[in-house]
Amino acid sequence: MKILLHYRHFPMALGRYFDWALKDLGHQVFTVGCYNGGKIPWGPEFDFPDYDSPPDLEIPEMGSFPIETVINRMPWYPEMVLQAADTTYLSGKPLCPNVILATDPHSINYLSRLSDASHFACMQKYYMDRYSFKNKFWVPYAYMPGIHKRIPRMEKIYDVVFIGLQYEHRVQALKEMERRGLKVFNTLGILFDEYNKTYNKGKIAFNWSSLEDLPARFWEGLAMGNCVLTNNQAELSSIEHIIPRDCYASFNENRGIYGGVADKAVSLVSTDIWKEIADRGWKAVTTGKNTYQDRCNLILEEVFK
Repeated sequence: MKILLHYRHFPMALGRYFDWALKDLGHQVFTVGCYNGGKIPWGPEFDFPDYDSPPDLEIPEMGSFPIETVINRMPWYPEMVLQAADTTYLSGKPLCPNVILATDPHSINYLSRLSDASHFACMQKYYMDRYSFKNKFWVPYAYMPGIHKRIPRMEKIYDVVFIGLQYEHRVQALKEMERRGLKVFNTLGILFDEYNKTYNKGKIAFNWSSLEDLPARFWEGLAMGNCVLTNNQAELSSIEHIIPRDCYASFNENRGIYGGVADKAVSLVSTDIWKEIADRGWKAVTTGKNTYQDRCNLILEEVFK
């Protein structure tokens, strides 16, 4: 199938996983989006030229850009448009399905762009329910085979690993774990192979979602063979048929008081129960349909059913 894929072309963007997955499935993909040469807008130090990912067609970074202008510059007319950008979109109605993929519904309001959409695919069920749109469906986050994987016989030198945005409640919880004697690795700006190797050196993959969003990090941690420790939230109920409750560890959040989550991490590591949970989680995520290739197939099935 000929697919036009729109996303912001940073080295680390969910749209890139959909790009790879669609091509793995044999589809012809034409990419479009803004591009800044390997930089991620987390700060001036986050420059990754080795992971540079230019689009087939570069467009300015702006709130919206006419989809007709893009299609007129393409070598063929698409059979489907998939828009996986967060802060920007292609405006207008093409003569084919136009799918808005909400990769960040916890922080972005997608309502204005739905007037041009044929379908709305939301990656967080908690937020999908807030949109009254006829052709909407849930597409959970996923993991990418070959990138998020267990590495056999990798020495576990960390008790807890977290690689992600450094929100205050996350930082303080991880510091409390260190005060309890755990070996913690916490940073931002490690990608792909190094990201996978670092998590494989840890026992627990920590997650504390900020706005009732269950992020890609949850699925990736399971696939990398970690014991995922996450805060309790509504989205966990939505995935019980995919990832049962005994396949990860959870805690009740209490911002400003971090002893509870630290105690939970200590108990997991000290009793080695983390190994049993990690094995169950890995089996659940890898034996089910939870790759980005699976998510692409889900989108195509929903759009063309």
